[in-house]
Amino acid sequence: MSLKQNILESATRLFATNGFKNTSISAISRHSGAAEGTIFHHFKNKEDVFLCALNRAKGLIINEVDDKINNRQFDTGLEMVEAVINVYFYLSEAWGMELALLHRSHSYELASVNDACRTTIETIYNCFLNAISEGIIIGKQDGSIGDVAPSKTAVIIFGMLNGLLRFNAENIFPVHSLYFDILQACKKILANSCDEVQV
Repeated sequence: MSLKQNILESATRLFATNGFKNTSISAISRHSGAAEGTIFHHFKNKEDVFLCALNRAKGLIINEVDDKINNRQFDTGLEMVEAVINVYFYLSEAWGMELALLHRSHSYELASVNDACRTTIETIYNCFLNAISEGIIIGKQDGSIGDVAPSKTAVIIFGMLNGLLRFNAENIFPVHSLYFDILQACKKILANSCDEVQV
């Protein structure tokens, strides 16, 4: 592993665990074993380290989604949506620190003023939203999914997943024990026909 990658892995862990404001360059230096001068040789400032860590996370996450969703064939659209849910849970375990970067408040604060950060976060979220939406479209055609609006339903399902896993990332509530309940809730949403919905 290169020194720069080692710095990014250390920074990812510290930003995900302590947040942006509570992570200093000296802490990244201590954790990675790289001198502060070496860190500044590779990165302009702490924000640049954060953005590079976020971009690294984006690459890892998108590669997993491509491998486990986009490059696979599914028998039904419902099976595809279930696979997206499985992948999101898998990533929360395998790449927990990388996903935790997305759940820290600094990511959203920075995204509101930094286009590169906003684009990175949107790209990560859109890879999941697009896969769910595509699964819904396929499922409506093959009959495995009811008459639901693909884009809106994808946002609802992903919002539920993302919100629950944020609880997990913040150690508020252990959501992995709810996996089958979440899967059943998503199946009910996807099976819904308009006349069954009571608002």
